[in-house]
Amino acid sequence: MLFDNSLVFDPFSFNGGTPTAITASAASANVYDITGLGSGVNASTYIQYGQGAHAAAVFGDDYGLGSFPDKPTLFALVATTFLTCTSVIIAIQAAIDNGSGSPGSWVTIGQTSAIPVASLTAGAAFQLPLPAVNNALVGGNPRFYRLYYTVAGSNATAGAFSSAIVLGAWSTFAGVTVNNNYADWIG
Repeated sequence: MLFDNSLVFDPFSFNGGTPTAITASAASANVYDITGLGSGVNASTYIQYGQGAHAAAVFGDDYGLGSFPDKPTLFALVATTFLTCTSVIIAIQAAIDNGSGSPGSWVTIGQTSAIPVASLTAGAAFQLPLPAVNNALVGGNPRFYRLYYTVAGSNATAGAFSSAIVLGAWSTFAGVTVNNNYADWIG
């Protein structure tokens, strides 16, 4: 699994972070800005492409269109077992730049089905391929991405997630055996 710290929504303990406690419906701890500039910084000041009538004032990208070696996948790991809620839905949301360098309205572009609390035990992992974005729904190419956790039933008294966008998620290599510390191209 290819892991990039800049694509982390909720920190992982293995790299020194504290997983995000989710006891009620809430957004992820981090928002991913594809420009790397951070919310509140106008990308058109730094990124200019096109000329004349084709120049773009707002920069964005569709992360669901990847293809090598995999499509980007949302990987969510239960860090602390969930208690007392009925289920959790994990949604990936996107937003265009509102013109001032901050996220516009958040739009859900993909989500899991309701994950029952019995499945939300420490170490459980969930994956959701990032879908291609319907630009008409979002209002253009998204600049910002985040997760939104919807807790059903009563609020959880315990529970935490670590999550990120990854390539080569676990299921991609299921059943692959590599001998003698040698990895040949898997194609």
